[in-house]
Amino acid sequence: MNRKTTLITIVSAVVLILLVVGGFVFNDIRNSHKATINIQKTGITAEVFKRDPNAEESTYDEKVATLTEPGTITLKSGRYYVIPKGKDLDESQISFDIADKDVSVNVNPGYSAAYLKAKTAAEVAAANTLITSTYPLTSTGFSINSGKLYLDGSWYGATLIQKAQQKNNGDVYRLVLHKIDGKWQIAATPQLVLTIVDNKNIPDTILRDLNRDTGYVN
Repeated sequence: MNRKTTLITIVSAVVLILLVVGGFVFNDIRNSHKATINIQKTGITAEVFKRDPNAEESTYDEKVATLTEPGTITLKSGRYYVIPKGKDLDESQISFDIADKDVSVNVNPGYSAAYLKAKTAAEVAAANTLITSTYPLTSTGFSINSGKLYLDGSWYGATLIQKAQQKNNGDVYRLVLHKIDGKWQIAATPQLVLTIVDNKNIPDTILRDLNRDTGYVN
C-alpha cells in the first residue's frame, strides 16, 4: 500500500468517525429541550431529577441539576420532576416531561403538612367565628369540626355536621375559607360536595381532600 492510498484510507476513516460522532451529537441536540425552572419564593432550592424508566423506585432516579434561583437548563427527552427544598416546605414532587418542545416549570410549594397542622390551632377560633356569624344556623343546627390549613396557610377547609335525630346520621357540609389581607373570608359556601366546576377559584387539591369521604371524584 503506497503513501497515497494510506493517506486516503486515514482521511476516509477520520471522515467516517466525524460523521458518526456528528450524528450522535445532532441526535442528542434534536432530542434536547430547555426547561425553565421558575422558583417563585426566596429560600427555595430546586433539585431536578430524571426518572429511571426501568425502575419504579425513585432511589434509582438521577439528579441532573440543583438551582437556588430561577434558571433555564437543557435536558434530554424523558420524564423529570423537581423536589423543592426549604424550611417547613412541602417537598412533594413537581413532575414534568421533556418531549418535543421547551417547557416551563413553576416551583411554588406550600408548607409541609406538619407545619400547617401546628399552625391550625391558632386559626380555628377566628374561622369558626366567621362561619357562625355568616351562617347563624350553624350555632344550633350543626357541629363545626376543626378544620385544617392548606398550601401556604391562607386556605382553611372545614366540615359542618348537621345535628340529626337519634340513630340518624346528619348530612356533612364542606366549606372553604381564604385569608386575604389578614382576614378570613368565605371562599366556598357550605355544600355536600365541592366541585371544581363550581369552585374554580379554589385549588383543586383542597377540594379533593375535603371531598375524600364522599366518594365523589373531581
